[in-house]
Amino acid sequence: MGRVRGICRQMAGFLFLFLLMGNVVWAEQTTITVSYYDNYPLCFQDENKLPQGVFIDILDEVANREHWELVYEYHTLAEQLDLVAEGKVDLGVAVAYTDARAKQVRFLGETVYSNWGQIFVGEDYTAIDTLDSLANYRIALVRGGVYSSELEESFEFLRLEKNFFYVDGFTDVFKAIDAGEADAGAVSRTFGLLNMDDHWVKATTMALRPVKVKIIGAPGLENELAQIDRWLLGVQEDSSSKYYNILSRWLREEVQDEVVPDWLFWVLAVAALLGISSLIFVYFLRKMVAKQTQELAFLAYNDPLTGLPNRRAMTQMIEKNEGEEKYEFLLIDLDQFRRINDLYGHEMGDRLLLNFADLVKAYLPSAAIFSRLSGDEFTILLPKNQGNEIAKKLQEAMRDPILVDPEKFEMSISIGLARFPEDGNDYETLTKNAEMAMYQAKGKGHGKIQWFQAEMEEKLQQTHWYLRYLRDAIEQKEFYLVYQPIVNTVSQKMVGVEALIRWNHAGQVISPQDFIPIAEQSGLIHEIGDWVVQEAVGQLAKWKDSENAPQFMSINLSAVQLNHEGFADHLDVMVESFAVSKSKIHFEVTENAEIEKIGQSRIALELLKRRGYRISLDDFGMGYSSMNYLKELPIDTMKLDRSFIIEIGRDRESEILIEELLILAKRLNLMTIAEGVETEEQWQFLLDHECPMIQGYYFGRPVLPDELMRDGE
Repeated sequence: MGRVRGICRQMAGFLFLFLLMGNVVWAEQTTITVSYYDNYPLCFQDENKLPQGVFIDILDEVANREHWELVYEYHTLAEQLDLVAEGKVDLGVAVAYTDARAKQVRFLGETVYSNWGQIFVGEDYTAIDTLDSLANYRIALVRGGVYSSELEESFEFLRLEKNFFYVDGFTDVFKAIDAGEADAGAVSRTFGLLNMDDHWVKATTMALRPVKVKIIGAPGLENELAQIDRWLLGVQEDSSSKYYNILSRWLREEVQDEVVPDWLFWVLAVAALLGISSLIFVYFLRKMVAKQTQELAFLAYNDPLTGLPNRRAMTQMIEKNEGEEKYEFLLIDLDQFRRINDLYGHEMGDRLLLNFADLVKAYLPSAAIFSRLSGDEFTILLPKNQGNEIAKKLQEAMRDPILVDPEKFEMSISIGLARFPEDGNDYETLTKNAEMAMYQAKGKGHGKIQWFQAEMEEKLQQTHWYLRYLRDAIEQKEFYLVYQPIVNTVSQKMVGVEALIRWNHAGQVISPQDFIPIAEQSGLIHEIGDWVVQEAVGQLAKWKDSENAPQFMSINLSAVQLNHEGFADHLDVMVESFAVSKSKIHFEVTENAEIEKIGQSRIALELLKRRGYRISLDDFGMGYSSMNYLKELPIDTMKLDRSFIIEIGRDRESEILIEELLILAKRLNLMTIAEGVETEEQWQFLLDHECPMIQGYYFGRPVLPDELMRDGE
């Protein structure tokens, strides 16, 4: 009971800090950076250096609705893709979807505009209609463009001589042809037809792959992409909507014109002479059109892969109800599904989705409406008071692997639940709130269930605020390290220090408890973690010749870092740039849900230990699988959690537990450090029971390096 009371007090203190932080930052409007490039009329920079185009107008509409502040940055296409993938820019526009790109960035679910590529040549050149005839041409291509990739692959496959050179945008392709630097170039059909009259070019009959042109987002921007998706879903059904007004503004009638190849006129002439053949052709054509019309009607309201109702169908079902009946709405996400696509390919991923859909159907009552939202997200509309029961049944069902011959996949699902109409009386609001609950569930670890709560909206705003400013914190030098002494229990002399990160943003010091979880979720922890290691090891190197220098430096590692392939090698390279003995560096890992994926963590830690580093298990006893970690991980030091120490002198059961843990550590040949020592009584107890090292406010608070050295003199 004593330990429970201690943990509860810790949680209450954290909650108070959390709410206090919320009052400081919530009022700020969400700022989103957007990269655009030269691709008229989808996006471009006008003569006043301002962003213009279809995608710009669409984003402005969504921003007005969602209260975003958009900051536009002009780049090349290649730069845009890199910046968004690295999280240095939030969104990118007018990007053609490819599987390769989808592994680097997040794509919008809805397609903003469909297009295809076309080859254009100089006006004085003979018309061409095959790749062979392009072999002797100098061809201008956009660097990093999807049409560029297609031509490169086609020339390679056909073993044609390549004479390519690369430019930054479609306008540069036409300018190169005008200047005589290129004979031909590949651009989007829309750009070509709208701009060919202003250049010395003409269209050929050679078309390149059709593409779906979308908006992309950096890691952590899934919610913003979902909001854009919902706006598009609502307006693409209405031909008088703002979406179609935007298209009408930028796309002139000639874009609808086709460049007709000469051979088509001969086909029409022959068809005119063969009247009876035409009648037969019309008969079969009508049958084909009727069949395709039925298929299109089905696809308008059903998912093409699973056959389940799609978002459009669910929107109509919910909004027709108008709050007359009460329902419960489940949003299900397959955890780490993207990893399946990356490792096994999209065909295997599709088969997994089909089998998962069949599994879910087996647990649903007849009154349920099951739909596919997008990708690996599904929704279920249930009668009132059935949400919890069905969610738990589905979680139970996921304990068995899903068979997709010849593979078996151990999968889990995160489920967010919302109530209709209490949590939203329209599809868009209901989905948004259930999605927030789902991401909250994911934050607790895979395979969790969470109901929507009104305060989640506030927490989401906090997350966006942190993500916005975390990306710039290293460059702006807002992070700094403080060092807390670790002392010998008997002599009370400093023997080591723990490096602890702090963030000073606009004069306000933000606790790592607030921003580290968000950095882990967004992937920014890798960049922040690298900075911490370099700064801490660099400081240890500076102290090397000091008389009272600490004997070792403890540095915290995130489980997200450890589970990243190649992390141990990467860490080793950073440390070796400093003249510091590896045995003086203790890497601390903390018990949490992420490190339960123990396989990859163990491999990384074993590599580090073999190379001479020491490994500490921090916050030992807080939960999850403490004893299992001692067996599975290559631990040198066990750090007893503060929740045990504060019960010394107040709770005998906690004291007995500490005594037993100290005996266990000795038998396992582990060093022990007691954390959170704040009183003389606690120190004396630990001294009496031979705990070798102590850390806590009783001996020293975390301080800057100069102050630490002064205190040690």
